[in-house]
Amino acid sequence: MGSLSRTELAPEQADLEVEMDALIQNAIRTSEIESEHLDVSLVRSSVARQLGIEQAGMAERGNPESDSLVTFLLEEAQQQALLRVE
Repeated sequence: MGSLSRTELAPEQADLEVEMDALIQNAIRTSEIESEHLDVSLVRSSVARQLGIEQAGMAERGNPESDSLVTFLLEEAQQQALLRVE
């Protein structure tokens, strides 16, 4: 059986993929603003791990910088979501 394209993924999986891509782009842009350059594969690994997504061929671990930034961005997103609900 062939692999599924993004449009054929289950809605929940597609939502996670979109969230993951957005977090990766946000982390990379945020680090660039701070004149830091994070490795995209390490950021991807950090995001996937924190979202509970396992992906083949991904670096096993991120690094402290990418892990901290992704944690911060996820916490900020959760706070923003809570504010919109209230």
